[in-house]
Amino acid sequence: MTTKQRTGNAPGQGRQPTLVKPGERAMVLHARVSPAQLEKVGRNGGAQWVRSLIDAAPETGN
Repeated sequence: MTTKQRTGNAPGQGRQPTLVKPGERAMVLHARVSPAQLEKVGRNGGAQWVRSLIDAAPETGN
C-alpha cells in the first residue's frame, strides 16, 4: 500500500471571504454584551441588523 504525497494547496481552496458588498470584504468586530443583548441581536437579524444600525447612526464630530 502506498501513501499519497501531499501536493500543497490549489488555487481557490479554503474558506472564501465573507463579502458585505460586492468586492468589499467583511471585517471582524468583537463586542462584549449581556446574554439578553445577544438574544436581542439574534431575534432582530444578527450581524446584518447590527450593520444596518451602524450605517444608520449619525457621524459624530469628535
